[in-house]
Amino acid sequence: MLLKTALVTAASLLAFAPALAFAAPATPPPSVAVADAVPWTPAAVIALAEKAGDWQLKALARGEHPRSVKAMPDARGWEQGALFVGLAALADHSQNPEFAAAIRQRGQDNGWQPGARPFHADDFTIGTAYLWAAQHGGGDADIAPLRARLDWILANHKDVDLHFVQGPDGSVPSQDRWSWADALFMAPPVWLEMSKVTGDPKYADFAKREFQATTDLLYDRQEHLYFRDSRFFDRRDSNGKKVFWSRGDGWVFAGLARMMALLPDNDPERARMAVIFKDMAVELKSIQKPDGYWAPSLLGDPETALPESSGTGFYTYGFAWGIKAGLLDRATYEPVVRKGWAALARAVHPDGKVGYVQPVGDRPDAVEYDDTQHYGVGAVLLAATAVADLNLSPVAPLKAGVTIENPSSHDQPDAYVAVPAGRIGATAGNWSVISGGRIYAAQYNPAAGGQPATVSFVLPMQAHARATVQFVPQSAPLPLQTQAILNVQDGGKMDNNVLKGGVFHLQKDYKVPAGHFIHDGLIAFEGLGWESDKAAYRLYLDERSVTDIYGKKLPRPILQSIGQGVANYHEMADWGQDIFQVDQSLGMGGIGEVRNGKASQVGPNQVVGHVASEGPVSALATVENLGFDGGRANLVTHYRIHSGSAVTFVDAKGTGMTGAVAAGIVHHKDMTILKSDKASGDWGYIATWGQQSLAGDNLGIVLFFPEKAVATRYNDDGQTLFVTFKDASKVRYAFSETWVQDASGVRDLDGFKTYIATTLDGLNHPVQVIPAGKKK
Repeated sequence: MLLKTALVTAASLLAFAPALAFAAPATPPPSVAVADAVPWTPAAVIALAEKAGDWQLKALARGEHPRSVKAMPDARGWEQGALFVGLAALADHSQNPEFAAAIRQRGQDNGWQPGARPFHADDFTIGTAYLWAAQHGGGDADIAPLRARLDWILANHKDVDLHFVQGPDGSVPSQDRWSWADALFMAPPVWLEMSKVTGDPKYADFAKREFQATTDLLYDRQEHLYFRDSRFFDRRDSNGKKVFWSRGDGWVFAGLARMMALLPDNDPERARMAVIFKDMAVELKSIQKPDGYWAPSLLGDPETALPESSGTGFYTYGFAWGIKAGLLDRATYEPVVRKGWAALARAVHPDGKVGYVQPVGDRPDAVEYDDTQHYGVGAVLLAATAVADLNLSPVAPLKAGVTIENPSSHDQPDAYVAVPAGRIGATAGNWSVISGGRIYAAQYNPAAGGQPATVSFVLPMQAHARATVQFVPQSAPLPLQTQAILNVQDGGKMDNNVLKGGVFHLQKDYKVPAGHFIHDGLIAFEGLGWESDKAAYRLYLDERSVTDIYGKKLPRPILQSIGQGVANYHEMADWGQDIFQVDQSLGMGGIGEVRNGKASQVGPNQVVGHVASEGPVSALATVENLGFDGGRANLVTHYRIHSGSAVTFVDAKGTGMTGAVAAGIVHHKDMTILKSDKASGDWGYIATWGQQSLAGDNLGIVLFFPEKAVATRYNDDGQTLFVTFKDASKVRYAFSETWVQDASGVRDLDGFKTYIATTLDGLNHPVQVIPAGKKK
């Protein structure tokens, strides 16, 4: 009983989860994220780019720098230089004069000088802005210092070896040439454009010669990708694959497009570049993630990779430019552009801030929705201008739609609905839905375990209301709302019984080694986690195998970044903290076994964790506990959470267990205990409220259970309040929490009672998909 069994029964979890409903009210509550349409027309695309550019220019004016750096990046350096490459493209497409004015002002402020390092490619990126200004009213004076520097390099060129080797003094001699992938974006287009502007071919000749030398060293002709530099030739990721950095190859792919645009069609070097560009396009198309992004590590597992917008921006720009230039077949590559652009639209905050930008580095790294950088904005602006040039048409909804009804007497803030894909003619891919004129995220769920494929979504619905829903075959431009995370340290050394110094890698499947022990630092936050924009949970991947709570004050995903030995998640952070004490109980909705009248944790066993599926609507995690009870017992448990909700649905199957299967919540002393009336409906609950959070404030926890499935209810062994199940092979229940500092709005016992009543009524009266023609 391993992953195959786990994944098959996971389908039943989706089938069992009821719809907690509501129809489109005039002003929907904040429980479900609502999106604007993905912009496709040239005017709409440029409008989004203008919003992003305007936000960044205002941030610069405020002196606001990215949070991952301690000071504002150099005004002549590559970070801001890449931004101004994008601003130059935007200035050519926008009627707003602020972008052209910003370029001219930057040149004047810089004295039209490139960066301080005489040879370093990064310090020439800003030259694109000067060349733009010179061609838009500035004249030769705007490029005179830049041209003088290029002439000096031609006279003092260093023919150093291109291998990236650090000298005794810490310097890297090869950086006096273009010895790393990023350099092919930063410098060659400036040299080529200088020839175009001045008519002197010597600058282009130099650029073409140096480009070929860099390509000869760094281009992998088997993978059709560029290594970031020579240090990466022999490096492999945790799965044994070559390490190709998304933004690094993004620099190259976008750099090739920029270079070819500056060369005559009959130039032999352009033809050689075009071959590489088209070979890269084939490879990049094949590894684009289903969500439209490219993974930070290009050959890494797409199911564990987080969104990253800078590399995706450069690739989307390259593909769109390649189609417009006639180098890439439109029918083949327009879907790549559409997925990439929809992904970038999700990265742009409502105020125009560009998120999901990996911080400065030279290799794949973690990234969050709030992470922004100047070069990431530049990448998005480049992509926007190239996408606008394609004049793409908006994506139309499918002809088939559905009507849904909330039979509950309560307004439901987070109605989960799953519609059979065959009913609407949906196939695998990205989806969104439109209801009441608003756009919501949707998710395609493949057929599994005897259940048909579905398209699921979450809507707000009023009591006893109906809503019509249309399905659109593209993602909604919304940030990531749900995820399941399994983050394991690779390498490192034991220091005082704690593993330190390794690198954490996201895993899809992980068999916990026999030598693992509690608090050894091997697994980030000691287990597997799942979260929505409303709540976050983690399950200890050890003999405890029960669930804990991370209180969230902010909607952004947090599990990918915590518990890696950098910060203490037991202390309050901007996002929240670990707020729960499990001890020997079943924790927050944990599953275990009754032994000697007590609800017990499973104990020593072989633990296997899986991130079984993730999407914009739901995240699903699976945990296998194998060989406990003297080696006889196995337990496979699935946990699913959906966007807009703190509820986790659980589906489990146990075999060989000597005691009854139990699910429960910790019984902290002096808490208010709440219980359902047995006759209240198909579902019941047991809950507690009081000052039981580790932050020292009020927290409510609740376990929901199907009445017909339980053998005993309302058991209390002094440490756990629990129920037991009749059939160990068909265990189903749900749990949730509300914390006074989270976004639930629950701040007192009465509010918690209302939350329970609303959720319970949704469980007892799930949303219905109404057959065509049925009257209310």
